Order: sequence, then structure tokens, then C-alpha cells
Amino acid sequence: MELGQERVSSAVLILAVAGMNVHCRHTSHPSLEALDGRRWILLIRHGLSVANTQKDVFFGSCDERFIDAGLSPVGRRQAEALSPVLEAFKPDLILSSPMRRAIQTCMLALEGSPSSPPIVLHPTAMECAGEGHENEGRVVEQISQDVEFQCFAHWRKVNLQEMPDGAWWEEERERIKQAGGRKAQARSLVSWLKHRSERKIAVFTHWGLVEAFSGRSASNGGPMIDFLFAPVDPALPPRKWDWFHARKRD
Repeated sequence: MELGQERVSSAVLILAVAGMNVHCRHTSHPSLEALDGRRWILLIRHGLSVANTQKDVFFGSCDERFIDAGLSPVGRRQAEALSPVLEAFKPDLILSSPMRRAIQTCMLALEGSPSSPPIVLHPTAMECAGEGHENEGRVVEQISQDVEFQCFAHWRKVNLQEMPDGAWWEEERERIKQAGGRKAQARSLVSWLKHRSERKIAVFTHWGLVEAFSGRSASNGGPMIDFLFAPVDPALPPRKWDWFHARKRD
């Protein structure tokens, strides 16, 4: 793709670098001019986890081996393959679920980058679709002292100030349930973002929140993770935004 002197949007640049098929949920592809200058959100599901590889635990495991399940070897490769997507999108802010598989995906995607924007762990980005052990979190002290995380190049930049003490995953799941479920979870995150000035936000999260935002199912079963992105429209609920669903070409 020859860029020349064109003003190329984040969306078009992502497609050029990552080589994805893109499906626009609500509208035909807008012009380059229409894409420029808007606030964008990029939703990335975590890579294939060790729990995802077990069919009998896909919808929630009671096996303590899967508490806060991490990435499988395939999931780690998927996460590393996201580097050009982030390089193309150039986020001003990164949010990550505090769950191990999402943090690993975020850190591995950034590993080859010389710099990163602010990175915030936010409990509202957690998985609320299922209550198995893989969706149990760890307290902040355990997260901050995780030996693997401390080896990642960008871990020292991660902001933990949004993280409550104690069993935050139980409290957040109950709060979201009382507020009306996963659609309320998406609205809650949008409300938090209203107080931020960044224009391009990448969110490393889970199937449930991606579906709550977009109404679409993001797969992590292929060679590369599906991701979705849209210009933020504060006048509409998130599911009505113009979502682009990017899938790897066969």
C-alpha cells in the first residue's frame, strides 16, 4: 500500500500492516477524511489461554489449576503477533484487564516496542461471562509482585491505581450484575473514558466485554486474535458504533 502524502486513518493503517479482512457492522467503509480526527477504541481479546484449550472448561472451570489462567504457548505467539497492530494504531492509552491472560497479551504485544503510552489495569475490563476458576483474579499485591510480569520490558509503566484492595473480581462481578449485566459493564468503561483526554485507546480484554461493546464474538482460535475497533460516538450506545471486525486472512 502506497501511503504517499495521504492522511491515512488508524483503521486503514491497521489493515495495511496486519493484513486483515474487515467487516463493518453498521455502515459502508467511510472515507479517509471521515475517519481522521475522531476518538477511536481498539478492543483486543486475550490470546488462547490454557483454560481455552480444554473443551470441558470453556464455559467455566472448577479446577483450581486454572485459577487466573495464563496464556498457552499458542496464545503467547498470538500476542506477539499483535505488535504491528499496536504500532499501526499508535494508542495514546492502553487499558488492560487485571487477569493474567490479558496482562500477558498486552505485555507480549508491546515487548518489541521501544516505548509505550500509559498502561492502566482496570477491573471493569475483566471477564464477566462465566464464573469458573479461570475468571478468579488475584489481589493487587500478587499482581504487582508477579515474577513473570516484572520481566516484561513495559511492566514498570503499568498504573495500578484503579485497582481496589481485596477480592476485586468478586466485587466487580457483583457490581456489574446489579447494574444490569455486561452491557452495563461496557457503559461503565465508556463513562470512565469520558474523563480521559486520549484520542486512541487500546483495551486488552475478554470475550464478554468485546461482545458487550460490539455485539460480536471475537475469536482467539486462529493464528491471530480477532480485534475490533470503532470511532467513539458519545451520542449512541456502544453496540451502535460503527464497528470494524478484523480477522486474519486465510
